[in-house]
Amino acid sequence: MAMKGHLPFIDVPNDLSVDDNGDIWFLGYKTGITRIKNPSATAKLSPAAQIGAIENFSIHNGLTSEYGSKSLRDREGNLWFATTDGLDKFRRTNLTPAPLPASFGQYPMAVDPDGSILIGSQFDGLRRLKSGEITKVPTGKQFEDMQPYRAPDGKLWLAGVVKLGYLQGVHYTAVPIPAEMTAQRDRGMSAIAVGTSGDVWLQQDSRLGIYRLHHNEWSEVPDTTGRGPAIVMATDRADRVWAGYTSGLIAIFDGTNRTTLDKEQGLTVGGVSALYPAAEGMWIGGQRGLNVMLGHRIVEIRFAGDLKIEGISGIIRTEDGVLWLNSLSGILRIPSDEVARALKTPSYPMQYRLFTYLDGLSGKPAQIRPLPTVFRGIGSTLWFTTSNGVFSLDTEHIHTNTLLPPVSIKGLVVDGHTLDTDIGINPEILDRGGRDGHWGLPGIRERAAALKALLVIQNRNEGVPR
Repeated sequence: MAMKGHLPFIDVPNDLSVDDNGDIWFLGYKTGITRIKNPSATAKLSPAAQIGAIENFSIHNGLTSEYGSKSLRDREGNLWFATTDGLDKFRRTNLTPAPLPASFGQYPMAVDPDGSILIGSQFDGLRRLKSGEITKVPTGKQFEDMQPYRAPDGKLWLAGVVKLGYLQGVHYTAVPIPAEMTAQRDRGMSAIAVGTSGDVWLQQDSRLGIYRLHHNEWSEVPDTTGRGPAIVMATDRADRVWAGYTSGLIAIFDGTNRTTLDKEQGLTVGGVSALYPAAEGMWIGGQRGLNVMLGHRIVEIRFAGDLKIEGISGIIRTEDGVLWLNSLSGILRIPSDEVARALKTPSYPMQYRLFTYLDGLSGKPAQIRPLPTVFRGIGSTLWFTTSNGVFSLDTEHIHTNTLLPPVSIKGLVVDGHTLDTDIGINPEILDRGGRDGHWGLPGIRERAAALKALLVIQNRNEGVPR
């Protein structure tokens, strides 16, 4: 690869590796690991512009030591670095953390039409992250514990401790809240929803009920359940407002009419922490799994495997029919055909792909607030929030490791006789089966065929004559 220009490096490179993207990784004597993205293009930039293409990893990023000796790129594309104090591995991940300061603590967020993300902070108002730069969004008001919410008409509503207003473009409009809420001086807002009619539904984190702003007048929907404040609200396609409670209750408001759902009506998720309206009905996530409201009945959705999928606080179904969940177990991607089959046959356990720390995810999604914990960005980008930050995922460019692991057969018993695997196993013996040409167990011929294939792989890998 011919390059013209200069690549800055302030240390003596002890070793280097090149990853699948062509980026160069230098292992230094004093500065840890330095990554230079797209070196051919970076070498042509001015010194000031080159800074953005250079990334350094030190003990502050978790590196075992800043004195490195050797590097290795394995068959899967992972990079390994040996230092004086240990071994460090860098692998390709599907999730990318947003560069946000840890001081944010919580990550209530919304997405701007241009793709930038908006984060409400506990004590310092609204912040915008765009192109890696964090700026403060002026509102003219001092907000505490801000919760941003993007309404169907495009307004960005901002709810905080005894404050409410909205941004439309760069213009902020304050909206007076009921005196009963103002009296709760230390209470923020736990949930907000805006219908297509423009009505605002607001729940304070207090013993007060939900308040509705209709034609510029507030009215209280008294809390007759005695189960505390709603923690999540959503508007369905019929402009009804759904409110979910930690006690395992859902209230549906249709104007002044209210319907409640709980375990008596088939709700099995326990505490409700996610509501997502879709064409098929309202998806409901919670403490103990996933339900969906189909027509007038609640259906429990099942998952394949032994892993319990619990603590679902974020749900989105994309245009291609794929269902995405943010749960305590990780992020789930459920293909559209699996979703369709489960909707048709509720007892069917859906297959899914799980994204965890191996994909770059860190932390757990919120279970009480701020909710929800997944947002649609622009294009194919989804944003997920956890206790440790905000992560983006490009749903159209998901990396999958398709390499099969090496296979080594260490032992084989046929008709009570142990075969010596050290001298190699002739796969043809598997064609004859066991005693009297039979293996004696249902389905064992299929297992024999699979084992034969594995033996061929082993023989090729280890050089054993077949």
